[in-house]
Amino acid sequence: EKATLLAACKVIGQEYPNINCRSIDLVLPPSQNQKQEKLVTQLLGEITAESEDLTIAYRGKHRWVQKFEPVGLETPGAGTLPLTKKGVYLIIGGLGAIGLSLGLHLAKTVRAKLILTGRSLFPARDDWSQWLATHDAEDRISRKIQKLQAMEAMGAEVMVLNADVANGQQMEEAIAQAEARFGNINGVIHSVMFTGDKALCSIKEITKTDIWQHFHGKVQGTIVLSKVLQNKNLDFCILMSSIASVLGGLGDVAYSAANLFMDVFVHQQNRVNSVPWLSVNWETWEFPKQDRNYEIAAGLAEFAITPEEGIQAFERVLSTQELELDQIIVSSGDLQTRIDRWVKLKSVKERNNEHQQVSSPSVDLRKQLETAPMGERQGLLVTHVRAQVAKVLGISPQRITLEQKLIDLGLDSLMSIELRNALQLSLGLSVPSTLLFDYPTPEALASYLAQEVLAFEDSKSLSNASIKQGIVEDDSYRSTLVSIQPNGSKPPLFFVPGVLGNVFDLYPLAQHLDSEQPLYGLRSLGLDEGEKPLTRMEDIAAHHIQALQAVQPKGPYLCLRVS
Repeated sequence: EKATLLAACKVIGQEYPNINCRSIDLVLPPSQNQKQEKLVTQLLGEITAESEDLTIAYRGKHRWVQKFEPVGLETPGAGTLPLTKKGVYLIIGGLGAIGLSLGLHLAKTVRAKLILTGRSLFPARDDWSQWLATHDAEDRISRKIQKLQAMEAMGAEVMVLNADVANGQQMEEAIAQAEARFGNINGVIHSVMFTGDKALCSIKEITKTDIWQHFHGKVQGTIVLSKVLQNKNLDFCILMSSIASVLGGLGDVAYSAANLFMDVFVHQQNRVNSVPWLSVNWETWEFPKQDRNYEIAAGLAEFAITPEEGIQAFERVLSTQELELDQIIVSSGDLQTRIDRWVKLKSVKERNNEHQQVSSPSVDLRKQLETAPMGERQGLLVTHVRAQVAKVLGISPQRITLEQKLIDLGLDSLMSIELRNALQLSLGLSVPSTLLFDYPTPEALASYLAQEVLAFEDSKSLSNASIKQGIVEDDSYRSTLVSIQPNGSKPPLFFVPGVLGNVFDLYPLAQHLDSEQPLYGLRSLGLDEGEKPLTRMEDIAAHHIQALQAVQPKGPYLCLRVS
């Protein structure tokens, strides 16, 4: 259970970049002695030291840190995998997108006898034909039935059972039914995940109920699974964990914790169990939208793998039994680079350090701007803004035009934090968290900094139309109403983002809408430093209504929620 705390250490720093979290694992001696004094000294040293190590353990004289080593796995040859022809395989969560993909693969390669379990009720085998005849071919249940029929067409035998993996009695009954029909089970794949409305939830908003939604299948379900399989002679038991246990993620504290539990549980199982258990930290699988009930976050989309790539990786994972590994991470990008960026937040910290030096009295950019000739100030500020944007994006300043939207250049939510911090530190000022939404181009950004913050009198040389895309001028709404696409003659759409109030994910939507369709995001009040959040639903609703009316004085209003 303690392993789940490591998720909080990762995600706290990601959701609150000004907070540094580290996990230090100690074993206290039974009584006060020199060893305990030494541990106190070591702990004080860790607290006061600046270290990139986030997960540390002290055992005796040794200080251990967590590292991941790359393993090159070749495509396995024919007949080398621990799969039995017409073997019996139990896939828990087998009616999910990943479970069905694995089932199709086992049907194709070994004509397996498959037991697919799920918590939700599913049409009985005798009702499949009627369901397909009375429902659209693109209906989600219809597509699942079609895949099950495809497995049978490949020579597999398929048994679908309604069973909750966290319910010991239901799992025992399911296994008894399966063995009565097929015989002994050869292998088990635990592929359960929660994808409901609150699958992603910020630390600020998360509740015990939200946490348990993830823990139900992955934590309690794993414990139950170990008990019902205790005396089974299996070839393998694979837990489908997630790379979120390594990388964390905004809104992923519960999901990351649940997967961390699976990783550590496997390590313990392999110390006492002859059956080889393996936890696989999967990259996101990208299925067609009609086959999944979850959205892929913008930061993960570039690393998502196709079902075909997932199956290839699964075969390579199966080929590692002789290595006796407890855990394998499947990462489509360089893992250490991703850890440095997303967990250690190196890019944010490095830029903060750089700009702390820039803003020192010896090189005070703001003073340089204020003492420059009137006609040169705007140009200096524009050059500075382009340079900071280029640093954050990792591109040449020459590639950035003044009218280009930063989001189109690849700016994401983490980069926006970096850029905002860079501008604050280098100019010695405080800017709102909505800065890059309200002023989405280098030109608009420089004009705002000059006119609103530095109060340059000659800053009006740039086009007023490019200074601010938003409409609301009242400061009380500035941190709430975000202009994603302000232009157009149609009634505006107002979106309330679900997780963390992040409106960055609305930009791809805006690009697919009609150019005449205005689009606004409504952020939570209290995200800016020093801004007091509202705590009563009535006050929150009234505040948002006033923000809506600043754009559209009269209804009806088109309001949607994104989760």
